[in-house]
Amino acid sequence: ARLELLEATSNRDLANVSLATLIERDPGRSLELAVPELGDFVPVDHREAVAAALGNHPTLRAAAFRSSAANHGVRRAKSGLWPSVSAGYRFGWSDLSGPDEMLDVFRQDYTYTLSLSASWSLFDRFQTKRGVQQARATARQQEYNLDLQSRNIIQSIESTLVSLENSRKRVELARATLTLAREDLRLARERYRVGAATLLEVTEAEVSLVQGRSSEIDGVTGYLSALAELERNTGLQLGR
Repeated sequence: ARLELLEATSNRDLANVSLATLIERDPGRSLELAVPELGDFVPVDHREAVAAALGNHPTLRAAAFRSSAANHGVRRAKSGLWPSVSAGYRFGWSDLSGPDEMLDVFRQDYTYTLSLSASWSLFDRFQTKRGVQQARATARQQEYNLDLQSRNIIQSIESTLVSLENSRKRVELARATLTLAREDLRLARERYRVGAATLLEVTEAEVSLVQGRSSEIDGVTGYLSALAELERNTGLQLGR
């Protein structure tokens, strides 16, 4: 028991240092941490969570942008198959009059230039064709990556929802066990008071109560962690 207590204390101290570093606090100062509590369980709609993750997850949005850019690359590569047309317009003006001839409009020179050109490469040694094929291959690869990211996100959401439900059931079971453990401890103390039980029975009842509380804390921590993971992946603000 002393060894387990030593390991638990060491893990707590390491966790405090990690948390203090993460929130930019002095690691040398101890943090006052509240025991995780959970009153009501948050209702989570399965379809809403999946839809929110597919619409808000940054990894999936980045993959969608890359896929869209790859499709634009295909259209840009195909532009080499068609003629190109360019047009230009130029206007120039110069004043040739002297300082005392500012109103002499006939000494001012105006030039206008309008140009229009068209070109069409009939044979470019199949470079355009190869460029289109490469662009299509890139677009297909990005589409595959987008689909793969979608599947991974859906799987992650499903796993988080399963963890959330398991933690909820664990908390409920732990709380029901706590009720029984408190009653067992009360009866054991009463029997010990009247001489019908030994001190060992009282100690065992106390251990059961402590284990029940530990199970409840583990379940609450797991539930809140799964809830935070769900918020991170979906962008939803779930009430607690």
